[in-house]
Amino acid sequence: EKIKGPLRLILEVGTFLGSGAVHTWGPLARRSGGLLLCIDTWQGDINMRLGGRFRDSVLLRHGIPRMASRFLERVMEANLTEVIFPLAMPSLTAARLLAVTAWTIDLVYIDAAHELGETLVELHLYYTLLRPGGLVLGDDYNLFSAVKHDVDLFCKCQQLNLTLVTPSTWLIQKPEANGALFHPISAPNVTAGEEQIMVGGQRKAVATDGLQAIKQQQNLRKLKYKLEVVKMQARVLKTNLERELKKK
Repeated sequence: EKIKGPLRLILEVGTFLGSGAVHTWGPLARRSGGLLLCIDTWQGDINMRLGGRFRDSVLLRHGIPRMASRFLERVMEANLTEVIFPLAMPSLTAARLLAVTAWTIDLVYIDAAHELGETLVELHLYYTLLRPGGLVLGDDYNLFSAVKHDVDLFCKCQQLNLTLVTPSTWLIQKPEANGALFHPISAPNVTAGEEQIMVGGQRKAVATDGLQAIKQQQNLRKLKYKLEVVKMQARVLKTNLERELKKK
């Protein structure tokens, strides 16, 4: 209810085995006609490697985690391969990649590292990518003191209001520059042969032929992501087949 306009691109920063992706963010993206980009290394963090709670979930095999394979299996089981796309890299690298490509993000869910200072850096980077009126939210506010510290400090630095949806789930909405909520882009003050688009959270007028080139680049990126999904699916199927052959 808080966000206005279409949810064209949703980010989940810290996907783990994909519970949030397949049960919440993926279905939301599909209903909105958008895409979900899942950002994770699928290598585990300090808690997962040293703590006993997540030891079985890391799925170590010869010292290498198999979390990515389990994540993809769940995406396929949920029939969300056309909506969910993995971006296997550290969260900070992914944020810089998205900044370079100038994609505008509608919603970011941050549930990655929980060490002191790490959530703060992620918030600063991903908040910059949000369009005006977009949302950044996350979990574990009341469970990890480091997360609470970083979220509170970020809101203080940016002079933003923090909303607690639940005692654990926090939410921040990026205001419009003029204080108004987001509205779908219309084209006032645009000359003939131009259209307005959102680039890096700012409205920019571009030539219509230039807009077509941008859309073609975005479609190419989507195809590349789909190709990566297909490759990872093939590896999962190969692994499953090898496992069945060994049983025989």
